[in-house]
Amino acid sequence: MINKKIAIIGLGNMGRAIKDGVLKKKLITKDQLLISNEQLTNKIVAKQSDILIIAVKPQAMKVVLKEIRNVISKNILIISIAAGVEIKIIEKILGKEQHVIRVMPNLCAKVNQSISCWVKNKNVRDEDVGIFKKIFQSIGQEFELKNENLLDQVTAISGSGPAYVFYLAELLAKSAMKTGLDKKLANKLVLQTLTGSSIYLNESKELPQVLRQKVTSKGGTTEAAFNKILNSEFENIFLSAIKSAYKRAVELHLKV
Repeated sequence: MINKKIAIIGLGNMGRAIKDGVLKKKLITKDQLLISNEQLTNKIVAKQSDILIIAVKPQAMKVVLKEIRNVISKNILIISIAAGVEIKIIEKILGKEQHVIRVMPNLCAKVNQSISCWVKNKNVRDEDVGIFKKIFQSIGQEFELKNENLLDQVTAISGSGPAYVFYLAELLAKSAMKTGLDKKLANKLVLQTLTGSSIYLNESKELPQVLRQKVTSKGGTTEAAFNKILNSEFENIFLSAIKSAYKRAVELHLKV
């Protein structure tokens, strides 16, 4: 267990997933968890916490930081999941002595399957890192980055990534129904195919390209599909879309 008080400001998808994760893994008790809500203000939970997780939208980050800066201890660990809010911005508002970790999880945290990439400032201690890892391993996997700028690329890939997969599932189900399958069966086929493929890809030692080629038999149905896909603008459009997501992540950088 973590013998610290953890506070969460912001209880959207990520905040709620983290709350559920640490309680399910029994890292802390309910008495050790402080949530900013109608009864407890941001200032109250920030003042009483040892670890403060700020899980608000980037647009609200500046307001929250200015609200808590006069009540928090310089020794507490600040964990921010706000996209585009760089550590230097947090330090500028809270002070350069503050211990800060910035992390980008994704929606898969809701089922304990997130990949959370993170960076830390020079004040973060080994003890802080150990606690941080326990918290974010409760919702999936974590991976440290040495360059904070890489979080913009991470946001475009794994941050937005679940939506890309959901869109593929949407298109597959739509195609299935156009061929005559009913909605229930179409969605069941798509769900299990994507689930099984993800597990296979994760457990295989081969690259995605190699696995795709193995499924694509000469003269078969998969080859017929890829004859359309590979001779179209599909790849360029998709890569362009990811580039747009990355560009937007950069544009979201908060200014003080």
